[in-house]
Amino acid sequence: MDASAIGDLLRDLSFGYALLGDKRRPWAFRNGADVVKKLGADLPAALASGDLAAMRGVGKSIVTVVSAGLEGREIAAWDKLLQDVPATLLRARKVRGLGPGKTRVLWRQLGLTSLAEIEYACHENRLVDLKGFGPSSQARILGALEAMRDRSTRMRLDRAWKLANAAIANLEKNGGVEAVHVVGELARACETVTEVELAILCNSATILPKEDVCYHTCNNPAAFGPFLLRHRGAADHVDQVRDHAASEGFELRDDGLFRDGSLLDLPTDDAVYSELGLHTPAHERREGDVPLRADDEAPEDLVARDDLKGALHNHTRESDGLHTLEQMRDAAAERGLSYLGISDHSITAMYAGGLSAMRLATQKSKIDALNADGSPCLLLSGVESDILSDGKLDYLDEVLDTLDVVVASVHNRQQQGHDKMTARMVTAANHRHGDILGHPTGRLLLGREASPMDMPAVLDACAASATAVELNANPQRLDLCREHLQMAKQRGLKVSIAADAHAMAGLDNLDHGVRAARRAGLSRTDVLNCLDVDELRAWVARRRNV
Repeated sequence: MDASAIGDLLRDLSFGYALLGDKRRPWAFRNGADVVKKLGADLPAALASGDLAAMRGVGKSIVTVVSAGLEGREIAAWDKLLQDVPATLLRARKVRGLGPGKTRVLWRQLGLTSLAEIEYACHENRLVDLKGFGPSSQARILGALEAMRDRSTRMRLDRAWKLANAAIANLEKNGGVEAVHVVGELARACETVTEVELAILCNSATILPKEDVCYHTCNNPAAFGPFLLRHRGAADHVDQVRDHAASEGFELRDDGLFRDGSLLDLPTDDAVYSELGLHTPAHERREGDVPLRADDEAPEDLVARDDLKGALHNHTRESDGLHTLEQMRDAAAERGLSYLGISDHSITAMYAGGLSAMRLATQKSKIDALNADGSPCLLLSGVESDILSDGKLDYLDEVLDTLDVVVASVHNRQQQGHDKMTARMVTAANHRHGDILGHPTGRLLLGREASPMDMPAVLDACAASATAVELNANPQRLDLCREHLQMAKQRGLKVSIAADAHAMAGLDNLDHGVRAARRAGLSRTDVLNCLDVDELRAWVARRRNV
């Protein structure tokens, strides 16, 4: 099992113990799941070094489960739980509005042991008169079950890339495979994907391994370029290219690009676009609403990963991160970043170990000391200050004024209503110390809808106060979305591509963020953390004095 699977199992254990009425273990296993998920690929090393056992809230039971999971052994705690709790009932953990308390009532009082039984009971109105439920609660549960079915047909980018990379590694061992490329929604960096698609050049006798991916195979190298073009691009982009080809005397068909009835030898999609007198569009831009560019026009200038000088909005173990300031800095340096913004949670977020003003000052002193040791990566002091319900931030101005960069974010009451949320975000955007609006809509992909608000009004307020907006690169968020990023670009706003890293491995979220930024057409001049550290400090100073 990998870290993701072990984290899910720990959450199932937490839920199961809660169903049994256990008072202690649900919290412990939920905390353990959070730690494991944040560690990600670093989990085996953390277990081997003893760092996992030393982390806050991680006890012997968690270490035992992790060890067994990583080694592929039977997990005794899991086997014992399933003797007391129906495995099918544990799926209720993923239904919004069905916490362990409500699920326990449905199980004990109505004898329901699966989501199908719960849905059927709702349709029979068996929850209407049940204590703690009622008509509105029943309707919400039905809606949540329907939304869960919708989510099950799509996957986030982190899982999709994991599947793609594993499949590619296996294919590259196959002697009959000459080339393999990621295509479809994943190649275009869509926010979620229905399936992982791979385009493969191979001979007709090649036997492909069974994987959780969709194979598109081509046996003719001369037609592989058009084949790639058709599978990488959205249907309306391919239609654009097909129409352009026809206007130039070509015929783009399923079996290749033809002129005067003859198949052209075009082994790459770059060669196809060139033959048609076009610039090759970035994979992320192969959508119908992005115009084709003739090769006598300037090519589109898009931000690239190497353009990022630093990363803002990152957490350490001072709040809910897993690693120290020094560990996070060194991980950033390994990734070629010259600065790392630290923004642990603020005093309002006590559930996440939020920092008091005194703890924040102590952390700033630690940052100053670390910056004196000659690392190629500079630490920037900051905080993720909670936006309160009235739009104010949760520190005094004199506290925020001491910090290099402040991220202002909403973490509670996300569904205040359209008008209240708009007013709240506009007020925050106008705050002198709210340098960046963090994950502005609060959405969680396949999990939570964006907060209702007038986004043009919020972005207008950001433009008036020179406030930057965040593209939170965590694949669970990717917030702002493509449409909102395009609106920000139109207004001349700076966008911070933020890792929102809670562990060293989380800094790799930047890759997802860059792809999302390219999809929206952002260039390096649109991105705040493409500035070097002196330019960034100057930008902060200017906006705080607007």
